[in-house]
Amino acid sequence: MGKGYGKISNTLWSSSRKWRALKGKDRPRLLYFFFHTCPQRNSIGCYPCSPGYIAADMGWGENQVMEAIEKLKEVHLIDWNTDEEIVRIIDFLEKDPPTNLKHAESMAATAMTLPDCAEKARALGDLLQSGHAAAIQGLSEEHDRLSKAYPYPIDTPLPLPRPLPRPKSSLRSDSARARVKLPEGWPSQHDRDLALAYWRQAGREDLAPRLDHEVTKARAHHLGKGTRAADWGQVWVTWYTRALEYNRAPYVSSQQAKILKVVP
Repeated sequence: MGKGYGKISNTLWSSSRKWRALKGKDRPRLLYFFFHTCPQRNSIGCYPCSPGYIAADMGWGENQVMEAIEKLKEVHLIDWNTDEEIVRIIDFLEKDPPTNLKHAESMAATAMTLPDCAEKARALGDLLQSGHAAAIQGLSEEHDRLSKAYPYPIDTPLPLPRPLPRPKSSLRSDSARARVKLPEGWPSQHDRDLALAYWRQAGREDLAPRLDHEVTKARAHHLGKGTRAADWGQVWVTWYTRALEYNRAPYVSSQQAKILKVVP
């Protein structure tokens, strides 16, 4: 497929259950077309694309961009990697696979320029569905390596624990409180302890050493956006619960899993 246009199936409106799930949601639908046709889009449908760039091109705010991305993720039209700012259009290569070995090699070379991540692993897996790509030396091994490092998420994840309650004094109605800029010392030590307890209850002990990193990211994010909030405690709850989604659990090999089962 040439870079001059993006290929979208004309059955999208009539046959796509995912697309119908977005009925009445114009912004996510428009963003989906953007991902198919923007200058960054490549031959494998998996590429870096920052929310700031999208916002500038679309004339939206970054919050609106991220809301639209979340909607597209919910209906499984795209995958999105927050840390790397990489989008993967799901089923992109099903509609436009490589037509010969040379074409497949070019696609594989494009994929290999991506940083190691789950989206790269899935793009390679999609590419390997083609007989042309399956003949490329070392491609299958690279896919296997990345799939082990970034395993596909479970389709039916276990329910996560509910965030622990904060002190009653901080639960007043938002309508009765002024929206203020990021406070000094946010999040408080109590709020940090809530995050640790939540992650551990969710079986994500690996996130505990990242607490300071998450605090730094959260503060930089909201300072950069000039966020004002009536309840900064709730803003932190939203941040640390989403950390489970944005930080993949470390890969555990079958051998390690056996060891963990026998260790009391």
